[in-house]
Amino acid sequence: MSRSSEGEKNVIIFSIGTNDCLYLNKERRLKVSEKIFEKNIEKLIDMASNISGKIIFTGIMPVDESRMNPMKWDPQFSAKMFT
Repeated sequence: MSRSSEGEKNVIIFSIGTNDCLYLNKERRLKVSEKIFEKNIEKLIDMASNISGKIIFTGIMPVDESRMNPMKWDPQFSAKMFT
């Protein structure tokens, strides 16, 4: 759903990566593989391109691993900084 009036140009902003980059502690792997993550981004771009040529992506925000490894509300997951 667009938050604009008729005649205004749309800008689509995605904040990406946080959920897909969750680390599954028990399985010792990322929730989503790098290949699937890339495909998800490509799909978002394809879908957004049908609405606007102005698409912005913000990257994954840094996390405080001491508070997120494991996540206190769901210890099966961690949010880690990978370099």
